[in-house]
Amino acid sequence: MTILKTPIPQSVMDSINDYIDNRANSDVVSYTPIWTGTGLTYSSNPATGSYIKIGRLVHFTININCATVTNFGTGQYSVTLPFAPSVQYVFRDGQVYDDSAVQHYRILGEGIPLSTNMLLWYGGTTNDLAFKYNTPVNPLSVADDWYVSGTYICL
Repeated sequence: MTILKTPIPQSVMDSINDYIDNRANSDVVSYTPIWTGTGLTYSSNPATGSYIKIGRLVHFTININCATVTNFGTGQYSVTLPFAPSVQYVFRDGQVYDDSAVQHYRILGEGIPLSTNMLLWYGGTTNDLAFKYNTPVNPLSVADDWYVSGTYICL
């Protein structure tokens, strides 16, 4: 079998290099995720987020500073993604920082197909459990913060 190698035209290489050199960093976009949970209330939105989108590929980062939370509520938390995923994803790049115990806990997000709503979980001993007001940090406080990030294909 003969494999023909066709060189990439210089104009294509120039275009790729131009994107990498001049546009990759400027395409980071800020957005305001919405953090929700049963009874969760805050005086101002504690969530900040950013993403970069290349075609249908999205990389996002969401940060939550609990300083403005007035009630941590009950039930499982969720937060919004910038775009709806095309299929189910699990993002395992996240953590909660418990300020009072000076402890970090793993958290993850579950992207739901066709929805911008992402369910939040934490890494239990043998399985993942719902991230809520008293787990994994008991209790969450206004001094705590958390983040989750990941990459997925959107619709």
